[in-house]
Amino acid sequence: MKKFFEVFSELNVYDKLRKQVENLITKSFEFSERQKKLIIIVQSTKILSHKMQKEITKQIKSRLLASADFSIHIDVRYVIPADWTLEEAWAKYKDLLIEELQRKNFRIKAILREADIIVRDNKIIINMPQKIVSDRQYNECKTYIEDLFGKKFDRKIVCELTFNQSYRTNNF
Repeated sequence: MKKFFEVFSELNVYDKLRKQVENLITKSFEFSERQKKLIIIVQSTKILSHKMQKEITKQIKSRLLASADFSIHIDVRYVIPADWTLEEAWAKYKDLLIEELQRKNFRIKAILREADIIVRDNKIIINMPQKIVSDRQYNECKTYIEDLFGKKFDRKIVCELTFNQSYRTNNF
């Protein structure tokens, strides 16, 4: 693992972008033949917005790999202190996770639009006012959320989708 600009030493970017990505650690590279996509996996202790991820991807493609016949994707994995609870991680990364979930899965986007999200006892509970997904879709969404959190934070969590339960919450 190396710092981002040690790997991409020839990449010149504007100051604001440089400050956002200079502390990233390049963890690995994956290439998907089927999708014709290079995935750059990086670690970060700070939030890197989707907008900044797209911008750095654009800069790498245009300045270093312009003639390449594949797309590029930055996959950020977050390093959180080992003693943090799920509630602490959720408080810091909630907006980022919700954005990622909504971008990646249309069913989850529909669910989150209607749901309350409760985080406690090492669980993420997504409480919907009514059942809007089938049992198969429920399991698909549950697995997707658990996998995303596990991948992004290297933590195992449990996700539950509930229907019309009474929890004292804020709607996000």
